[in-house]
Amino acid sequence: TLFKNPIFGRLIVHLNAFPIKRGAADVGALKEMLRRLKAGCAVVIFPEGTRSKDGVLGTFRPNALAVARKAGVTIVPVTVSGAHLALPRGSLLPRPKRVSVAYSEPIPAEQVAEWDEATLSATIRERIAENLDRMQRGESPV
Repeated sequence: TLFKNPIFGRLIVHLNAFPIKRGAADVGALKEMLRRLKAGCAVVIFPEGTRSKDGVLGTFRPNALAVARKAGVTIVPVTVSGAHLALPRGSLLPRPKRVSVAYSEPIPAEQVAEWDEATLSATIRERIAENLDRMQRGESPV
């Protein structure tokens, strides 16, 4: 995980990030996310559960967005392109590569609450995929 990286791990912990244990539901981490969201803090969730090896958008993990739905918050889909080149898996030091970030139209809390998990996940994935495709072609994201 990124938390094991001696440089990047310190940085993200300093930014109040915390890891989620893989394999089983990490109840403590889920409760902490919910607490932070209800306190009005922003929480970044990577619905794939891991970094891409090749820049291709992976499959979202089941229930990846459940905490956001439970907290009743607005979701802003974010696309990150180039991170797999700048900090490949297993690399200790970042490489001088361009990393681009694009923000999609927010999904209001009311809509997040109305949609089921599958609809919400598909909508977010579609927005991220569209921006990723544009960014990888060198175009500006929408």
